[in-house]
Amino acid sequence: MAVSCPPPTVVRQTGSAVLPISLCVLLGVLLHPAAAQDPIVDRLDGLALRPGQPASITAVGKQLQGSVALWTPVGTLRPKAGTDLTKDQPVPLEGAIAETAVPGIYPVRLVTSHGVSEAAWTVIDNLPCTALTAEADNRTAGQPLSLPCCINGTIAAVASRTFRLNLAAGQLLTAEVFARRIGSDLDPVLKIVGPDGRELLWSDDFPGLEGDCQFRFEAPSAGEYKLEVRDVRYSGGARHFFHLRLARMPLTAAALP
Repeated sequence: MAVSCPPPTVVRQTGSAVLPISLCVLLGVLLHPAAAQDPIVDRLDGLALRPGQPASITAVGKQLQGSVALWTPVGTLRPKAGTDLTKDQPVPLEGAIAETAVPGIYPVRLVTSHGVSEAAWTVIDNLPCTALTAEADNRTAGQPLSLPCCINGTIAAVASRTFRLNLAAGQLLTAEVFARRIGSDLDPVLKIVGPDGRELLWSDDFPGLEGDCQFRFEAPSAGEYKLEVRDVRYSGGARHFFHLRLARMPLTAAALP
């Protein structure tokens, strides 16, 4: 509904005042609230999206009722059958990612019956995906991982995620965490602890990664190593999400041109 403001020349009564433009704009927003109802995607929960594979993730945010689809440049995901779309709640979505999709960072937008979200960001990965478990909350034990793999998760305040890795002597491990580059509030730090409990490596703010980090590590001896992911300020919450890649792989921070 449009709201028009009368021009000054039509106001003839003594003591009358012309509505200021700012008030007209405010009335227009109040009487036509559709723009304020666009969905907001805070994060995407679930396993990583993989080229040529079925995808199943959950959009978490606000004003998500009436969800129709999650658009990506390489595939569209639809709400799962049976989902109650009349409520403003997380929306589980499923679909497929194109086989030709190149691993990397991609924009996504949630389409609803009343608007389209601003772009959120996700990683399409060709590494095997591992689900995060409660074991990762235990800094003494940690969640065991088989290499190569990728894993998604969030970091709670004053906490970290810990993973166990069995490495052979001389085995090379490369790791990269995506957080700032995909719109997360997490400022990530990666740390490796050896079988004897000594800290062997610490990585933060790798140049060219917008605050994210990566490393290449050669195990000095065979044994069980622990990898820790946390926020540099020990902050955390639902918006502190990450995508971690672990493999023997090349590491790049930038490409020119």
